[in-house]
Amino acid sequence: MASTAARLDVPLVVMSSYGSSKTFKSDFIGEDILAYAGDFIMKRIDLAHEAGVRDDNLIVDPGIGFGTTPGQSMEILRNSSYFSFGGRYPVLIGPSRKRFLSAKFPGLDADDATAEACAMADSSGADVLRVHDVARVIRRLS
Repeated sequence: MASTAARLDVPLVVMSSYGSSKTFKSDFIGEDILAYAGDFIMKRIDLAHEAGVRDDNLIVDPGIGFGTTPGQSMEILRNSSYFSFGGRYPVLIGPSRKRFLSAKFPGLDADDATAEACAMADSSGADVLRVHDVARVIRRLS
C-alpha cells in the first residue's frame, strides 16, 4: 500500500496494532502502550519512507482497540499528542463505538461515550477523529 500511496502522492495512515485479525481483541500488549505503539509506528513510518511516501503525506493512528486493553486505550486518548512525534505528524484517533467505552463511561450510550472519548483525544492533541455520529461529536466539542 505504501508504494501505491507514494506513486499517487496521496496521504497514508500508519497504524499500530498487536496480534492478528483473529487475536487483536483477545491478545493485548503487555508493556508500556505508548512505547510499544510509538516504536511500532516509527518502524512503519520508516517502511513508508523507503517506499517513497513523503513525510507530509503521513498520518499516524495509534490503533485504539487493536491489541489494547481498555486502560491502554484510555492512556492513548489522554496522550494523543505523543504520537505526533513532536508535531511532525497529524494524529488520527478512531474511538467511535468501541466496546471499552461503555465501561469507561457508564450510563452513556455508545455515541455519547464516543463524544466523551473524542473530547479527551481532542484536548490531548488529536488532529483527526473517526466517528459515526459526527453531529453529536461536534456538539460535544463546541
